[in-house]
Amino acid sequence: QSLSPDGMSTRIVTPSDRMMMVDWCYSIIDLVQLNRETVELAMDMVDRFLSKPSSVVITSRALYDRRQYQLIVVTALYIAVKKIEPAHIVNAMNSQLFSDVSQGMYSVQDIEHMEITILQGLDWRVCAPTSIQMANHILSLVLPHFANTMDDVTSAFVLDEVRFQTELAVRDYYFAMQRPSTVAVAAIFNALDQVDNSRTSEDCHLALFAFLIANGEFACHEDLLAATNRLYCLVENNDCLPNVNGNSDDDDNTDVSTQVSEASIETKICSSKVLTCK
Repeated sequence: QSLSPDGMSTRIVTPSDRMMMVDWCYSIIDLVQLNRETVELAMDMVDRFLSKPSSVVITSRALYDRRQYQLIVVTALYIAVKKIEPAHIVNAMNSQLFSDVSQGMYSVQDIEHMEITILQGLDWRVCAPTSIQMANHILSLVLPHFANTMDDVTSAFVLDEVRFQTELAVRDYYFAMQRPSTVAVAAIFNALDQVDNSRTSEDCHLALFAFLIANGEFACHEDLLAATNRLYCLVENNDCLPNVNGNSDDDDNTDVSTQVSEASIETKICSSKVLTCK
């Protein structure tokens, strides 16, 4: 329990709360079989918006008001859908639908007002590069050098594993403080470690190291190693994440997203003739 800026005793939003909202976002996107990268874009907007000095008043409130934090996440997901998905999906997943999914906790006006607030707070810069985009770009430059030694099956495995790991990294607040390129490199290194052919894996590692050295815009070696190790632990133990300080969260395990109920998601979303649900 902490004191909020207005002096009221409350529980500050924690990295675990953020993780629960990420899982909720994935559940929405997976239900209607949309692009999972949408969630990464949404959470990037949330994290950047809450760190902007221009939104300090909203940030102070949101970090001590779980209902407000949920509204920011729900709205960011709504914005991300509009940026990534085709027009017919956007028309179906409108602000009314997101209001319905929240069981009326947030009105259409709440979501649309927060949408403008987020966009203005970010100076309308909502399309930051995602870690999977960075990973695909790096791999497109590195993998062609191994066309003769890495078969299509292995290449497909590496791409799938990198996508899985970058999606998993969205759940961990630690990676919200890292560059997308750092997450991408960490995922690639971990994926290459799983390649069965040790010679191919070693050659790819060396090529990736050479690429990083030749392009000095990446994070330092220590940061890349720390991110790679943390992501590896996250993959191995994804149900038990330490917080960014290495300490356990407190004993209050209340789910920040429980009020945004999943019970009505399928009924509300799948009632649209445009969206296809699993």
